[in-house]
Amino acid sequence: MSNNKDTRATKTTETTEAREHEGETAAIAAMAGTDGSGKPNTVQSLAAQLRTLGVREGHTLLVHSSLRALGWTCGGIHAVILGLLDAVGPG
Repeated sequence: MSNNKDTRATKTTETTEAREHEGETAAIAAMAGTDGSGKPNTVQSLAAQLRTLGVREGHTLLVHSSLRALGWTCGGIHAVILGLLDAVGPG
């Protein structure tokens, strides 16, 4: 029985440590922007990411987002809006 308890305790500890690591990774990603480069988001990088997701000129988007979820963005919400406009083009 002792072995089963030890095994369970080890698995619980490993699971807890993995969750803590995932949380740290998410926090670092949020601080560094969403493209994984470690650099802050910019108008250009946001537009490029949107294009990678399939957004094309002329598309109509309905956007509901959290600036915090996007991560560090140079220019804040203004840059996000400009990135969206850049991705969908004029008109």
